[in-house]
Amino acid sequence: MTPDMASIIDELEAEIGRLVAELAVVRRDWQADVGTLIANLNTAEARVVRAKLEFLEALERAQTAENQRDAARAEVMALSAHMIAHNVELQTICESQKRSGECSNAGMCDSCPRQWMIDALRESNNDNE
Repeated sequence: MTPDMASIIDELEAEIGRLVAELAVVRRDWQADVGTLIANLNTAEARVVRAKLEFLEALERAQTAENQRDAARAEVMALSAHMIAHNVELQTICESQKRSGECSNAGMCDSCPRQWMIDALRESNNDNE
C-alpha cells in the first residue's frame, strides 16, 4: 500500500466516523421529534375524546331539557282540559240555578260557582307572581 492510498483510507475512515457521529445526532433528534409528535398526538386524541364526551353530555342535557319542556306542556294541557271540564260543569250548575230560580242574576255574581273559580284562578296567578 502506498502512502497516498494509506492517506486516502485514513481520510475515508475519518469521514465515515464523522458521518456515523452525524447520523447518531440526526437519529437522536429524529427520535426526539417522533417522541414529541407522539406526545402531541396523544394529547390531541385526549382532547378529541374529552370534546366528544362534553358534546354527548350537552346533548343529554338538551334532551333532558326537551323532555322536561314536553312534560310541562303535557301538564299544562292536562290542566287546561281539567279547567275546561270544570268550567263546563260550573256553567251547567249556573244555568241550572238560573232556570230553577235559585239565582236571578243575569250575569255572574259572588255566589256563582264560575265566579268562585275565576276568583281562585286570579288568586293563584297573583300568588305565582
